[in-house]
Amino acid sequence: MTFPSWRMDFPSGQMNFPSGRMCFDSLQICVDITPEYTCFIPNAFSPNHDGINDEFYCKATNVLTFEMTIYDRWGAKVFFTDDLLHYWMGDLNENKVVQQEDTYVYVIHIKDTNKEKHDYIGKVYLSEINFIF
Repeated sequence: MTFPSWRMDFPSGQMNFPSGRMCFDSLQICVDITPEYTCFIPNAFSPNHDGINDEFYCKATNVLTFEMTIYDRWGAKVFFTDDLLHYWMGDLNENKVVQQEDTYVYVIHIKDTNKEKHDYIGKVYLSEINFIF
């Protein structure tokens, strides 16, 4: 008894089924797993040093480069960082004096590990009272 010989090609591998009395198979597939980029940006925080939502940050995964700038309502820059783990505590250029309760504009530029660019422009509300998310 003979068996037909089959060959199936995959994008990065092949499967062989040889003919003959003894059946055997082989399979080789290379799988590239692309890391998933994620980003979360809150819309409010309360920097009153109570340990609850005290800082404004961008939480992102699989990031190569990061820049975040915060502006007040008149367009003056109040904060800048290129470190994803450096949060804005609500102060003016890190002088430890919290800005007034108001809405601020953020501009965030991110390049992910797949070298895709992501740009975010939005508003964040700085409150003197607590927000529990």
